[in-house]
Amino acid sequence: MVSMRGGVGHGTAAMRRLRSHGKAVCITVVVAAMVGSLVGSPPALADPPSAGPSNPAAKSVPVGAVKPKPVQPSRTDGPGLTRVDNTALPSAGSAVVAVSSAGATVGGLPVALTAATPVADEPLRPGRKVTAQPPAVSSVRVDVMDRSAADVAGVSGAIVVLSRADGVTALGRVRLRVDYSRFANAFGADYGNRLRLVELPACVLTAPTEPSCQTQSDLGSVNAGGVVSAEVGLAGDVAGDADPADAGAAGTVVAVTSSSSSDGATWSATSLSPTYSWTAGGQGGEFGYGYPLRVPPSLGGPAPQLSLGYSSGSVDGQTLAQNGQASWVGEGWDLQTGYVERSYRSCREDGGSTGDLCWFSPYNATLVWNGRSTPLVRDATTGVWHTGDDDAVKIEQLFGVMNWSSNGEYWRVTTQDGTQYFFGVNKRYAGDTAQTFGAQVVPVYGNNPGEPCHQSTFAASWCHLGYRWNLDYVVDPRGSSMTYFYGKTVGNVGLNNNTNVQPYDVNGYLDHIDYGTRAGTEASGNAPMQVWLTKTARCVGGCTAAEYLDTPLDLYCGSSSCPNVTTPAYFLQWKLSAVSTRVWDAATSAYRSVDRWDLTHTFPTSGDYIPPAGADTAPNLWLQTITHTGYAADGTTTLAEPAMSFGGTQMFNRVDWGSDLGVAPYTHYRLTSIVNGVGGQTLVGYSAAECFRGWKPVPAFNPLRCFPQYFQPPRPRSAGSTSMWSSRSPSPT
Repeated sequence: MVSMRGGVGHGTAAMRRLRSHGKAVCITVVVAAMVGSLVGSPPALADPPSAGPSNPAAKSVPVGAVKPKPVQPSRTDGPGLTRVDNTALPSAGSAVVAVSSAGATVGGLPVALTAATPVADEPLRPGRKVTAQPPAVSSVRVDVMDRSAADVAGVSGAIVVLSRADGVTALGRVRLRVDYSRFANAFGADYGNRLRLVELPACVLTAPTEPSCQTQSDLGSVNAGGVVSAEVGLAGDVAGDADPADAGAAGTVVAVTSSSSSDGATWSATSLSPTYSWTAGGQGGEFGYGYPLRVPPSLGGPAPQLSLGYSSGSVDGQTLAQNGQASWVGEGWDLQTGYVERSYRSCREDGGSTGDLCWFSPYNATLVWNGRSTPLVRDATTGVWHTGDDDAVKIEQLFGVMNWSSNGEYWRVTTQDGTQYFFGVNKRYAGDTAQTFGAQVVPVYGNNPGEPCHQSTFAASWCHLGYRWNLDYVVDPRGSSMTYFYGKTVGNVGLNNNTNVQPYDVNGYLDHIDYGTRAGTEASGNAPMQVWLTKTARCVGGCTAAEYLDTPLDLYCGSSSCPNVTTPAYFLQWKLSAVSTRVWDAATSAYRSVDRWDLTHTFPTSGDYIPPAGADTAPNLWLQTITHTGYAADGTTTLAEPAMSFGGTQMFNRVDWGSDLGVAPYTHYRLTSIVNGVGGQTLVGYSAAECFRGWKPVPAFNPLRCFPQYFQPPRPRSAGSTSMWSSRSPSPT
């Protein structure tokens, strides 16, 4: 249900829109005041009205001030999280820990050891000898290396050396349990929930910068309830080793380090969401809201149509298999300009064994543009591309420009009126001195004959290819033009198990828009109109790595060796803090400001529903207010409208969660309150959850507001699950 209470609209608020799909909408408007006359010009009269006395029977009705209803508060009100606890990474330490004891804290790292699971006996066959179980381990020496050693080795957590300390020279196995609750928030984006245990070569203790000594071998660890655990093999006891580096020759080197996925997100996925193409139905429905950004009109040519758009459906789609970061506008919001994206898949799924990206099809591409998402389909006979619904636009895949991809690929979409939209073209014409940086590239392997980049060996079969081409240039039939300029963050990825470190585009974001220009001459002068977007760091406090609450800076590699980033990770370390428009004033030879919108954000807590104590998951960026300021003709005198504020309510995205599983419900906020700043408030209601962990429908016959998702788990769990259920919260009800 959507209800509107009190107040009078103002300015652009009257232009904003509400939308819903799949459910009926009930909108109630309570008017506190009516301004203006319902009658136009007075009627013509043959004679003037009599000036006699007024009707003595009429009585004056006393009036007075009406007390407005108070604004209903929201869970997102207030400053949100402003500080971070549990960020101290372990330091150096050493101790002998008894197996099956309460454990010990070594260098600030709580460690416990238990007996390994016995190897199952094989059926006896004639002539087969019975293999004795390895001797049980009774005590283990645990050496936690200094933090600097972990940094040099590319380990985001800690390096631990384990060696037998019970005088037994035979091999053994134990189960290592590491409690990471003291440094669960050392980095953002659910760092603790992304931790795993890997084994490193012993040479990492003496040559930590050598890539071959940084190779991480996954131990199949389980992460649940603030503890990560795995079985570890141990060499025989070597008495008298006081130096962990010497002990490493006989010890097992284990690293506590992060991965790119948790039970709520996968950072190796881009921001392209399947919710862009969701349609309404029995399980459908969403609440949508648009805040248009009015820009100065163009000189008869194209002008940007900018709007901050909210979709509760996009929040419903935040699942394990999707990128876990809200857009730079905030949870559920976006400022979309359009792009074409191609997907690649892990080489492990394409006949290989590495985490690199491999080419798998020339025919996969998605167009996100004009408020919708559609697959692009190529006619195999003619080679012509079409949108999935064949909506009469011309799609062209073109090559040969300089945009940092090896083949110079870009796209052009032509609408029926002849306007051309370029995606990833980078330079508008030959000799252009500016670059749009509209194309985002990543290293891709062509591991099969006939694929791009293919060579005689796998190691050589890679090149940089585009994965996203942003809308960067528009030309109408009369030669008027508009240009979108982007910024990007470049990081490194360790290809082929970190034997070949190469750059890739971690993200791309809109920087500014020039319009009112003429095609082919844009760089020769100042654009008549511009829109600028101001970014600030999406962090709290002093903006340390831990204070980027929803950003996995541990997955950024800027060095020549990237053992912890062998698959590209995608995230944005910025938030959108302002949008401003300006026009060129020829009289003063300077730009004059026209409008400005300032955005404020918070990080509301996700809540505590499972142990250990504290917020279960990282918070998400929340858009709290928008303030519009207009400039007078002098470009300096301003008048600001009252700020609009947005409130949200916590809802669970996961169905299958619980303390016994060590899996959180993965809370995300939905927009439930819009306060227009002049006494009006819009309240939004959502449907209640229909699916629960103990009861879920048959997927093929599912009429309920939840959906299954099948995936390859990043690490094994106690139940060995290969699927998860997510809840939908349609609106309005």
